[in-house]
Amino acid sequence: MDYSNLINSNINFGEGQENFGGLAKVWYGFIADADETQWPEPVLTPASFSEAITITDPIVMLTGKQMNEIYVTPETSGLDGEPQGDRDAESTKRTAEFFFPQPNADALGFAKVVQNRRMFFVFQDMSGNKRLLGSPRFPAKCSPKDSTGKASTDRPGVTFTVEDIGNGPVPIITSALPLTPAA
Repeated sequence: MDYSNLINSNINFGEGQENFGGLAKVWYGFIADADETQWPEPVLTPASFSEAITITDPIVMLTGKQMNEIYVTPETSGLDGEPQGDRDAESTKRTAEFFFPQPNADALGFAKVVQNRRMFFVFQDMSGNKRLLGSPRFPAKCSPKDSTGKASTDRPGVTFTVEDIGNGPVPIITSALPLTPAA
C-alpha cells in the first residue's frame, strides 16, 4: 500500500459530536461460505486516511449462503486493537467481545459450532460504522465461554471472544451485507 500522499492530511474531531462506546449489532459468516476469490479489501493507494481503512466492495457469498445476526446484550460488547510484534514486523491483534444472555440450546449450539471454524464478523459500533473482522488470509477465531452463574443475581449466558490479526485497526465496510441467501 502506498500512503505517501497522506503525510500532510489533517485529522479533526468536531466539538460536541457523540462518541459512545460499545457495539450495537453483530453479524457473522463462515469463510467456507464466502467467495474467497472476491474478498473485499481497502484500496491499495488511498487518497485519504479514511479511504485507507474503508472497504467499499461487498462480501460475496456462495450460492445459498448468507451472513446472520446474533443478539448482543447492550453495554457488554466492544472491539479493541493492540499493536504486537517487533520493529519492522508489527501487526495488530484485534479482539471483539460480546455477550448473549441465557445459555439456551441455540446459543450453546452456536458456541459449539464456531469453535475451530474459519470465520468473519461484522460489528456495528455505536456511531453506525460497520467493521469487518476476519478474512480468508487471517480468519477470525471465536472462543465462546458459557456460564450458568452461581447466584440468582448472576447473569447466565455465553461470552464470545473473537480475534484475528491484521495490519492496523479493523477496517470499516460500507457495502451492504449479504443477509439473504446468495443466488
